[in-house]
Amino acid sequence: MQSVSTFEELKRAVEIGGEIKLASDITMSESITLSKDVTLDLAGKTLTTKDQIIVGDGVTFTLNDSTDGDKTGQIFNDIAATLVDFGSKCKAAIQVGTTTGENANFIMNGGNIIAGDNGININGRGVAIVNDGRIEAYGNSCVFTSDCTGSDDHFNFEMNGGEVTQRE
Repeated sequence: MQSVSTFEELKRAVEIGGEIKLASDITMSESITLSKDVTLDLAGKTLTTKDQIIVGDGVTFTLNDSTDGDKTGQIFNDIAATLVDFGSKCKAAIQVGTTTGENANFIMNGGNIIAGDNGININGRGVAIVNDGRIEAYGNSCVFTSDCTGSDDHFNFEMNGGEVTQRE
């Protein structure tokens, strides 16, 4: 498992793929596109971003929080509509898939997603599975599954546990 403490280390780690653990709170200064499978353990830390986490075609992004007790790890963005972009006009905290791609997956086993606008945007035959954790959105929606491009792509959202909260 790769342990990261800075944004530069995080960028290098996602290029390699595999298991990544946050060793400290990190602020992203630009978007990250995942082109390899990544399992991110928040480990009670906060990943703050005003940009996007993009799950590329054929890639699986798994989010965990290994802390005992209260799961305080989170991906946080208080700026509306900028956390994740699916390669379309829609933006959200986690972007799953692109407008033309297939088989992009997001699996949430723990942690929190706090978003200024949309929490998760599923597009381009993307799949999002929430087994545990919390999605909280202060803008449009916690989970956004409307196709912003007008294509006939199909997407899937499955919630087996955790919670979603829409705030005003």
